[in-house]
Amino acid sequence: MQSGNGIDLAAIHQLLTEVAQTVRGHSERFERIEARLDSHTEKLNELVAAVNRHSRKMDDLSASLGELRLGVAPAERSGPWRPGC
Repeated sequence: MQSGNGIDLAAIHQLLTEVAQTVRGHSERFERIEARLDSHTEKLNELVAAVNRHSRKMDDLSASLGELRLGVAPAERSGPWRPGC
């Protein structure tokens, strides 16, 4: 079907239909990708929480080691350890 100025309306309709189908297909694909990304985000948040817990434990251990060093240092200055002293 052509109009008076030579434009084939049927061809335009067919082209727009194909474009709409392609866009719909991409939209579905993007939705699947978004769902996968959401899943990865949840997993990453869990890993971040685990790393933060371990980091706090390491900080606590480091502080404990510092306290032990402070307690050991005076004994080291007084000479080697001897049983019964």
